[in-house]
Amino acid sequence: MNTAIKDWTIQQALYHSKRTVLLAIIITMIIGSGVRFILLDDNVMNMLPKNIDSRRVWDEIVDEFKYS
Repeated sequence: MNTAIKDWTIQQALYHSKRTVLLAIIITMIIGSGVRFILLDDNVMNMLPKNIDSRRVWDEIVDEFKYS
């Protein structure tokens, strides 16, 4: 079964190369148009809910030693 799917995929790519390239370009454009909406935040504290104890304690520590 696995080799049948693999053989079919290879034959499609080889015998219909224009369609394969066009499909790859379309998929790349779709993914590329959605990438601009992905936001990455490297601050782990922003991922934690504000109502858990560890977040509250950390916020207190930051407030206390903010200017030192």
